[in-house]
Amino acid sequence: MDTTFAQESTHLAVTCRGEWTHASVVALVESIVEMAASSGHKRILVDWLEVSAPHSEFDRFQGGALVAELIRPPRKLAVVYRSELINKFAENAAVNRGADMLVCGTRDEALNWLLADDA
Repeated sequence: MDTTFAQESTHLAVTCRGEWTHASVVALVESIVEMAASSGHKRILVDWLEVSAPHSEFDRFQGGALVAELIRPPRKLAVVYRSELINKFAENAAVNRGADMLVCGTRDEALNWLLADDA
């Protein structure tokens, strides 16, 4: 998976392109944790629009569980994904394990949620 990072004034922006595999999600989450720690960002916006559908629902579950393990509050993670591929399974797996995560279909919705408590 190709991943780029941009340090915005209010959040860390991550753009991903490629295939959703367990290995690519592990590498992505680990790199997000590292970049957020070094930059001091607590808000993370992931553009996942050009990432394939997962191979299985278990991939969604594993991704959400990994987010919960490594991206803990006070960090917040918003993921923008194609609406037709969203079923909230990864989000629920993460949130049920203590993460602060949203998966949604638009950048505006993601940013509104991500930055809501900064107003």
